[in-house]
Amino acid sequence: MSFLLHFNFTTAHIICTIPGYYGSFSMRLTLFYGFAIFAMFFGSGNIIFPLQIGVLSGGDWLFGAFGLLITGVLLPFLGMFAVKMHRGSYESFFGEGGELAKKILPLVTLSLLGSIGVVPRCITVAHGAIKYAFPDVSLFVFSTVFCILMFLFCTKERWLLSVLGKWMSPILFLLLISVIFVGVMKEGDMVFPKMPSEAFNQGFVIGYHTMDLLAAFFFSTLIFNQIKESIPPLASSKEIIKIAIFPMLCGATILSLVYIGLVFLGAKYAYIVRYVAPEFLLVTVVNNLLPNYSKIVVGVIITLSCLTTAVALNSIYARYLCLISRSENNFYSILFLTTFVSFIFSQMNFSGISYFLNPVLEMIYPNLIVLTMLSILMHGKYYHFKKIVFYISILNTFLQHSKILSLT
Repeated sequence: MSFLLHFNFTTAHIICTIPGYYGSFSMRLTLFYGFAIFAMFFGSGNIIFPLQIGVLSGGDWLFGAFGLLITGVLLPFLGMFAVKMHRGSYESFFGEGGELAKKILPLVTLSLLGSIGVVPRCITVAHGAIKYAFPDVSLFVFSTVFCILMFLFCTKERWLLSVLGKWMSPILFLLLISVIFVGVMKEGDMVFPKMPSEAFNQGFVIGYHTMDLLAAFFFSTLIFNQIKESIPPLASSKEIIKIAIFPMLCGATILSLVYIGLVFLGAKYAYIVRYVAPEFLLVTVVNNLLPNYSKIVVGVIITLSCLTTAVALNSIYARYLCLISRSENNFYSILFLTTFVSFIFSQMNFSGISYFLNPVLEMIYPNLIVLTMLSILMHGKYYHFKKIVFYISILNTFLQHSKILSLT
């Protein structure tokens, strides 16, 4: 999931199609925002997990893809919509679960998106791409160089993300679609069939690990504020929400196409990548399809994509810690700390990070789904009822996991 927090939307102009309203974008701006949303969500895990689902699903890959589309596309975009209903305020959204949730959930989710989750995962995926081209590069050395660059770019992230966000997301999309097209045309055998229900469940649960629902709450704040700055101040919140729906649908469509294609590739070439480490899945598939062009091109693209994601997430996490600790003047010190923690966690490798994150996500995700649906279905109503239901959901999830742990 690529967190392009400083994407340059300020030059965008909304085209009026209904007098007095700002109801739609031009096609160009819809695509512009749609690719920006795609770039926000498509990062390290999004490259890996669809392929894993395909490998596990085999001939029932469509059911696995459908499960992924629910937790990896539908739910994150419902999360974005829920926050937009709160005028782009993620604090107000989390407040639906009570004052305690309002204070704790942003810190927990940003920590998982930042130094103890997505950022170190980005480092390991980028290392996997580079190591495929240059086998002698160790994770320790690569992480050191990556973190130094990340720290430096975090001081210039507006320039970096504006340049990369404008060009990298369409290039990455075209590259992935080209790989998927070649993969469809070449011969391959789908093996390891699953029961449809099992394939769906695997796709659904693995979709948690994209962590896109967590990120969606913060992306929505960004999109809402950027669109609000781009249109006349008289536009109402409802009009801004209407405007945002079109690029959201565009971004969801682009993301869905890529996910379905990657799940298909994972299923079709499972016999090649079944025992390959997760961070090497894409480069292994591409090397099989395009052996003369794969290593350096894919390595550079994945590294830049992961670097963009890591820079933005590391920066926003450091700034958030500055805010809650009231240490705005110590940004560089806190940024160094978050970068160093990311380096430490990156040494766990992709599988180690996933082993740590999986039980946490399986505890958090169901409750955030409940909070999202309550917020949409009962917006502005039944505050105490929503809070009670949310805490019952937390208790139920805790009891379920306690039961599973006691059985193991």
